[in-house]
Amino acid sequence: MGNELGNTNTLASSDYPPLQHEFTYSASSEAGISSYYFGQIVNPTITRIEVETQKGFFEDAILISTEEGRFFFAKSNSDIVTPLNIRGFSKTGELIYSTIKPN
Repeated sequence: MGNELGNTNTLASSDYPPLQHEFTYSASSEAGISSYYFGQIVNPTITRIEVETQKGFFEDAILISTEEGRFFFAKSNSDIVTPLNIRGFSKTGELIYSTIKPN
């Protein structure tokens, strides 16, 4: 993965077979420049992924389908928000899974 300054870093995460039943996830960042959230969607009923990129603000992740599986990716221009809050939704908008349990 490269940035506007020509610097590169690696995004990597591996759980095979995936340990989660809904989706796997990870995050990486370039200090003060960008953060990346990514993972594999395991549950076939999840059709939308939202990532909390700023406290209380969620963005839709890009979904990527291949022959090997479905994946998601989101980029933010701020530091990684911790704890990671990534949510998966069905086609009808039902929350299927959240990395932080809703109250």
